[in-house]
Amino acid sequence: MYTVDDEDTEVLVAIYEPSERSPRWRRYKVPILPTLTARTLIPIPIGGIYSAGQLESFFGQFDPLVVNADGETTLNPPSPYSQWYQRIVAQSGAGAYTYVLKLSRMTPLTGALFRIQFEIAASANPTIEVYDNLELVALQTMTGDFSNATNALLEVEYDGTAWQKTALNFIL
Repeated sequence: MYTVDDEDTEVLVAIYEPSERSPRWRRYKVPILPTLTARTLIPIPIGGIYSAGQLESFFGQFDPLVVNADGETTLNPPSPYSQWYQRIVAQSGAGAYTYVLKLSRMTPLTGALFRIQFEIAASANPTIEVYDNLELVALQTMTGDFSNATNALLEVEYDGTAWQKTALNFIL
């Protein structure tokens, strides 16, 4: 049983377990939850609850995109998202090559972050270019180094109209 007082606080009335010595009534004050009008972050429990495929649908593609020759891929997650992750593994290849990644504007929410991790082999062959799908100027160009492997994390943000580069961090 419960009542609501003038301050919109529910008063819940409960009873002790019958096995206790002297059962009696007790009152607990429980505030009413406010009505949500703004977006809220809902924590997603991780563990034995979700499959790998379900986790990927929340956050990104954890299987790497392996490249070793000229080509192009449009990165277009299937549903609206606020953050996404894609790993790119650029192998040496048979000769110099350029691979183009295009970021789609179809499903990101305004303020969405897209993080691309690059793992580029110790080779001067690969060049990876990242574009906003509708722009002609690259957001980032990554080139291989013949003497060292390159590991980096690129972060871009969707401002509601276009992708903007926010950070490039090299991973040692």
